[in-house]
Amino acid sequence: MLWPASDAPGSAPPPATFPRLDAVGRRIASRRWFQALARWGLLVKGVIFLMIGSLAGLAALDLGGDFINAYGVMQKIATHLFGILLLIVVMTGNFGYALFKLVAAVFDTDRKGSNAIGLLKRLSMLIKSLLYIGLGFLALQVLFGLPGGDGSGDTLAKSIAAKLSRHVFGQWMVVLLGVYLVLMGFVQFYMIYTAYIGRRLAIDEISRGLYRTILTLARLGYAARGVVAIVTGGFVCIAGWYNDPSSARGLGGALKWLGEQAYIPYLLGAVAAGLCSYGVFEILLARYRRILMPSRRTMFAPRGGLPGP
Repeated sequence: MLWPASDAPGSAPPPATFPRLDAVGRRIASRRWFQALARWGLLVKGVIFLMIGSLAGLAALDLGGDFINAYGVMQKIATHLFGILLLIVVMTGNFGYALFKLVAAVFDTDRKGSNAIGLLKRLSMLIKSLLYIGLGFLALQVLFGLPGGDGSGDTLAKSIAAKLSRHVFGQWMVVLLGVYLVLMGFVQFYMIYTAYIGRRLAIDEISRGLYRTILTLARLGYAARGVVAIVTGGFVCIAGWYNDPSSARGLGGALKWLGEQAYIPYLLGAVAAGLCSYGVFEILLARYRRILMPSRRTMFAPRGGLPGP
């Protein structure tokens, strides 16, 4: 089922809670420059995940590779010919994606609503916007050759855990952070079940086959992201529970741990393939995602009875 009954085509769209804010958001999101930046951000995000998954896949096949996060990708880009130009491209993409999510969070251009669940989703988008602003500044840091952490994210994870642990109840704050990451991992699996991304596609512009391909890539990608988030959150929980910040791991550390689990053969390869799928999925979203969602009356109405998953 592609949409819940309350969102089915033909149901009356809820009135905007803040009409003026909604109008401002629609004006911003309808601008060509904004849509270009948003799509550029989606494209860069997809390429980053594709590189992370590809390098992890090569490591799983003992063909070199590496276990890195987005910062590690930018470090590798800097070592190549035209690295400065490519870093500028990545930096603008990160800032573009951050702006896209910021506008969606503030002006509700994704039509999340203003009830409790909708506000939580918009808060999540705001957090994501801040994270990608951080990635943009990390690209600047690499561009100017400033020292930073390792490319796996482990150093950053340990640093955050250590800083939180110094505060009152800091140990439990680290545990809560780990629990949050684990919950976000399960949210990824929930998104597979609900076919969430089908609601965001410009259905009128794609064929039935491409629609199913995008949903398949999304499901594989969400599954891989879910596994990685659960593993990362688990290590952060351990770091908090035992008050040992050195136990925390980032994305690269989680991928490395998956590769060390001999009792689950091919697990790293499967997750790496899923991350590559997610990268391709984001690249396709750069072309086919709706940047400004229509009213809820029409946003779930596929052309020609295009089926849900």
